[in-house]
Amino acid sequence: MEAAARRAGPSEGEQDGLLPAPASHAIVDSGDEEQQQQQQQQAAAAAAVLRELEAAAAGLVVVSECDAPFSTFEWPEPVIAFSPAALAVWCGGSGKSDNDGGDADADEEPPGNPNYAVEPVAAWFERAARALGPEDASTARLKQLGELMQRRLRGAVAVRVGAVARGDDDDPAGRIRVFLAGRVVAEGEQAEGDDDELGVFPAGAKVVGLETLQVET
Repeated sequence: MEAAARRAGPSEGEQDGLLPAPASHAIVDSGDEEQQQQQQQQAAAAAAVLRELEAAAAGLVVVSECDAPFSTFEWPEPVIAFSPAALAVWCGGSGKSDNDGGDADADEEPPGNPNYAVEPVAAWFERAARALGPEDASTARLKQLGELMQRRLRGAVAVRVGAVARGDDDDPAGRIRVFLAGRVVAEGEQAEGDDDELGVFPAGAKVVGLETLQVET
């Protein structure tokens, strides 16, 4: 009687006397795993800092020719190192000079050189608080926001991207984007400390903070 079930015939590999290859297992490099953990920790720390800054800045405005609120900012380029110049390029800075070109001796910015200025974040907050005035109820909160940023971020700077316009009919008021940002402090690292260059952080660093707007003529 024919058997109810038959054994499957030998595979091509078995016919050649070769055993089937064992299932492959991905080998996780310990260095890669450690790097992933560090990135996850940095991302979590950045999210926590942004929540703190957003809560502290809620309802505050920057006084210029318009009153502008704060919004959170995170440097979106993990491969490109953050710097004031890189930020200006990312914003699409045109590098236009405020000069109208009529004066041959006028100092003009070379083409492609974005218009920006950078300073320690404490100096920017000091001016912003003075603009509000000591009688304003928001002045104390604005100072506290600056202090919080210095505690929670390393090397915090204010980067102003844009140009102060001439204010004539053909040139509207200058819209200056202001970025208040610093590097997220790594675990076990102190927020205080001097980096090599003002506002320059290594590629891959988590750079976060606040953004606002100033209008000047």
